[in-house]
Amino acid sequence: MAGSGLGTQPLVCIYLQRLQELHLQQNSIEMIADQALVGLTSLALLDLSRNNLHTIGPTSLRPLVSLQVLRITDSVNHS
Repeated sequence: MAGSGLGTQPLVCIYLQRLQELHLQQNSIEMIADQALVGLTSLALLDLSRNNLHTIGPTSLRPLVSLQVLRITDSVNHS
């Protein structure tokens, strides 16, 4: 999904419990909503590198109980 231009589209992952890696780099993602990653209980790697993140919901990463690697290199918007 890297470079697919997802932008601000919601990412609802209720049926992806076995997914272990999610690569979303270079998608112009601006925010991760609180419920955006619900159901990704097996996710070990989340790559959000090279996006335009300005908001990560306070509970958005809570469902990622198996997360070991979070990549946000060149993603944080400081404006």
